[in-house]
Amino acid sequence: MYDSLASHTPAGAPLPLILAPETLVRLENPLTPAADRLRSTLLGSMLNALAANLRAVGRVALFEIGKVYWPLPGELLPAEPEHVAIALAGPREAGAWLNRNDTLLDFFDLKGLIEELLERLGLLGDARFEPATHPLFGPKAARVLLKGRPIGVLGELRQRGVTVMIATHDLNLAAERFDRVMLLNRRLVGLGRPAEVFAPDKLLAAYGGAIRLLETDTGVVALSDTCCDGH
Repeated sequence: MYDSLASHTPAGAPLPLILAPETLVRLENPLTPAADRLRSTLLGSMLNALAANLRAVGRVALFEIGKVYWPLPGELLPAEPEHVAIALAGPREAGAWLNRNDTLLDFFDLKGLIEELLERLGLLGDARFEPATHPLFGPKAARVLLKGRPIGVLGELRQRGVTVMIATHDLNLAAERFDRVMLLNRRLVGLGRPAEVFAPDKLLAAYGGAIRLLETDTGVVALSDTCCDGH
């Protein structure tokens, strides 16, 4: 048995969040040539899973608990600490495209989740957060320290300043995947956050008699009527 993030790591050693490929633990008989080294961080697998899920759904909350492998100078076997990785993306609240709260999950949602986890473990009183830098994270990043010892890092992924524009007739997809939308019908009807643009008055202005809005217990539902050319 070993403590999380401790294992065989020498006392006081910094956390190697990302190791150079040439320093990773190499396998003698890998299953494939591309998988000839053991992972030193959960970030790679977590980001791959996050990207794969975001191609299918607009709101993702993932976690992974698993071992990583750090080479130890002069030792035959590597350290095998167990790490936890958490990733959040998408709107803060799940719901339909007329959901008024389409605020996106951010750094502070993740920080609150970490604080709740530490509180349930009885460790929050001994923990603190301090500003940090990380090659994958932007300015919103922090180290987590427990009794003064770093045990992890959290932050928002860097934004590359790229704008992507996609045309779609799927209002649910547009509301779930994008923080800004444009509603067109031979003219600009609305531009802004999905909850503002997909408001009933703008939908009626864009679709006219081809759409009906019904009030339900969970909000407004839009029904299209385009099958019979108005007959």
